Amino acid sequence: MKKTLRKKAAICFCTAEMAVWAAFTSYGAWQADAGQWKYTPPGSGEVVRSSWYQVNGQWYWFDKNGVMKTGWHLDPDGRWYFLNPISDGTKGRMVTGWQWIDGCCYYLSEETTPKYPQGAMYAGERTRDGYLVNKSGAWVKEDGSPVYQPGKGIVTSTGGQSSSKSRAKTVIVRSGGNSPAQKSQTMKTAAQQEDDPLVFDDNSWDNGDKEGMEADERDDDAQLDRPDTRGDPSDDSAEQVHWKIHFTDLSTHQTQLAPSKTGNIKEGENLTIYFQTKIIDGENRIWKSLQKSPYVITVTEPWDRVIYVEYEEMGQVHQEQDPWKEEKEHLQTWMELARKQEAAFLGDGQEYLDSRFLAEDKNSCDKRLKSAASRIEPGEKGAFYIIGKNYIPEGTALAKVYGDDMEYSNTVEDKITLDQDVYVLSRFQLHRKKPLIEEDHIWSPNEKQHWNLGDVQQRNLDGKVYRFRCIDQNYGDEADRSRQKALFLCESVIAADTGSFYSYEKQEDGTYGYTFYPGPVVSFGDSDSYKHSNIRAWLKQAEVDFEDAQEISTGVSRAYEGCTKAGGGGAAALSGQGLKSSYIGSQAMTDRLFILSVEDAIKYGSWLWTFDGAEEENPESQQSSFCKSYWLRNPSAQKGEEKVYVVDLIQKNIRCQDIKPRGDSKDPEISVTGTTGGRPAFTVRQR
Repeated sequence: MKKTLRKKAAICFCTAEMAVWAAFTSYGAWQADAGQWKYTPPGSGEVVRSSWYQVNGQWYWFDKNGVMKTGWHLDPDGRWYFLNPISDGTKGRMVTGWQWIDGCCYYLSEETTPKYPQGAMYAGERTRDGYLVNKSGAWVKEDGSPVYQPGKGIVTSTGGQSSSKSRAKTVIVRSGGNSPAQKSQTMKTAAQQEDDPLVFDDNSWDNGDKEGMEADERDDDAQLDRPDTRGDPSDDSAEQVHWKIHFTDLSTHQTQLAPSKTGNIKEGENLTIYFQTKIIDGENRIWKSLQKSPYVITVTEPWDRVIYVEYEEMGQVHQEQDPWKEEKEHLQTWMELARKQEAAFLGDGQEYLDSRFLAEDKNSCDKRLKSAASRIEPGEKGAFYIIGKNYIPEGTALAKVYGDDMEYSNTVEDKITLDQDVYVLSRFQLHRKKPLIEEDHIWSPNEKQHWNLGDVQQRNLDGKVYRFRCIDQNYGDEADRSRQKALFLCESVIAADTGSFYSYEKQEDGTYGYTFYPGPVVSFGDSDSYKHSNIRAWLKQAEVDFEDAQEISTGVSRAYEGCTKAGGGGAAALSGQGLKSSYIGSQAMTDRLFILSVEDAIKYGSWLWTFDGAEEENPESQQSSFCKSYWLRNPSAQKGEEKVYVVDLIQKNIRCQDIKPRGDSKDPEISVTGTTGGRPAFTVRQR
C-alpha cells in the first residue's frame, strides 16, 4: 500500500487474461482503446486519470490520458515502481520482491515499511534480506561492482537508461500570499510570465534568502546523482523534473513547520502533494496554510521546482480551546454516515460504536471485511464504510477468501488530519456472485412425500429466512431407531452477535451513552449443560415455525476429551480420531429444533464445513469476526472446566470451547459476544 493518500482506489473483479476482461456496469469496467487499456470506476462514467487504482487486490497506474501504464514508473512520492509490461494475464500490475529487469536485479518492497511503500524500489542501501543495491537500485557485490547478466529477466527496451538532463534554471514558486487574489492565483512558470509576482528570479532575493536558495540548489544538485532522476526506461521522450517543497512561515521563511519533501516528476504530468493545512508548533502557536491541500501543479517546463507552502500564524492554543474541533466534527459526520450505511446494509436499525468502523492496520481491516462479507448471500450486493486510522483500507482479504466469487470496489472518499493522526474514509461495495452450479429447488414443507439427500427447504427462524439441506434420509435418534426421519441441517452458521444491539440511553451516573444488549447466542450459557443453554432456549422459542418437525431425543449421555486433527476436515470428523468419550448418565429431553451432538458431527463429517450447496468444503464463506466456530451439544470431560465442544471453521476440526467469551479481546463487541455461533437442525417424518 502506498503512503500517498492521493490513491483513490476503485477495485473491481477481472478475469485472468486482460484481453478478455469483462465490463461490470455497476462495479467499474475495463475498455480497450487503440490497443491501450483504460478503467472506469463504478458509477463515475469517467476513466481514471493520473492516479493509482487497486483492481481486485492489485495496484495499477493510469496516466493523465487514462491509459494504464507499464514498465518503470516514478510516483509523485519520488519513488520508482515497476509495472508488468508482459501480456501474461497480469499486465500492468505493480510487481514486488526481487525482479530481474534488463539484466539487473532490483528489489521492490513486498510490504509497506516506514521508509518504503509497498512496491517501491530500494536504492543506495541494503535490502531487508541483506543484499546491497546501488543508487540506481541495482544489486551490486560488496565491492560495489554491479551484478549484470545481459538479457536476463524482463526486457523493457533496447535503449537503457536515459542520460541526466541538463539543468537550465531553478524556479522558486511561492504558494499563497497576503491578499485573496494572491492566494487563489494559478501557479505559472517564468516562461509564461516573467514578471509574475509568484515566480522569483535569483536576483529577487536579499543576501539571506540567496544563501537559503543556494543551499537548496546544492541539495538539488546532489539529488541529480540519485536514480530518482533517471528517465523512465520504457519512455525516454520526456525529461524528469526535480522538485522540493518547504513548509514555512509566511513572513521570513525561517521557521520550518514540517519536514521538507522532495521528489521527481516527468515533464507534462501533474504534481500532486498532500500536506497538513493546520499545524501547532512546539510553542503552541497555531499555523494555517494559505494553500489548500492537495497542492497541484502541471509541470510544463523542464526547470526544477523549489516550492514554499506558506503558513500564517493564527494565534496561541489556550487551555480551554480545542484546536482540532473542526476536524473532530468532520470525523463525527463521517461516523454518522457510516452508522446510517451500516443500518441500511444490515437492515436491523441498530446503533453501532465508532470502533466498529475503525481499522488501524491490515488485521483489523480484514476482520471488518470478512465480517461484513459473510452477511451477503450469493447473488446479493451490499455497501459499507471502513475508516482507516493511519492506514488506507484495502480489500485483498476478500480476494483470498472468496476468490472470483466476490466482486468488490473500494473508493477512498475523504481524508481527515486530526493532530498526529490521518483518517481515511473508504467505501466498499460488494457483490457476491451466485455459484455456477445448478440452482437448488426450494421445496415447501408439504410438497414432498419422501425426502432425498440434498433436498432443500426454506424456513423462517426468528424473523429471518434460512435454507436447510437434507443430510440424512434415514435418520433415527436414541429413542426411536426406526430410521424413518429425514435430517435437515442449516446451510449457514448463525453468528454469535445475532440479535445483539446498542442503545443510546441514560446511564446510572446520569450521563448518556451506549448500552449493549446481548443477543440469544452470545454464549453457550451459564453451564455446560445443553438442557439449560442459551442457544436451546432461543431455538425453543423459534419452534413455532417448525410445527411439522418431529420431536426427537436431544439429551446427551457422553462427555469428551481431546480434539480431531486440525485441517483434517470431513475425514477426521468421520473417524473421530483424537476424541475420547466418557459416560455421564442419560439426559432426558426432546426438541423439534436443535444443534448437532459430537456423535452427529462425527457421523456427518462430510457436511460440517460445506455450505450453500458447495460440492467442496468452503468454511471461509461463513467466517467473520463473530463466526469462527459453531456449538455442539456435548460438554468437555475435563474436571474443573466449563467447556463445550464446537466445530472449528478456521482449524477445520472438532474441539472444546469456553462456554462464555473470555473478555480479553481488543474488540469490545467480541469480548461480550464471542466468536462461536449456532447451526440449527430439524427432522421431518419420511412417508
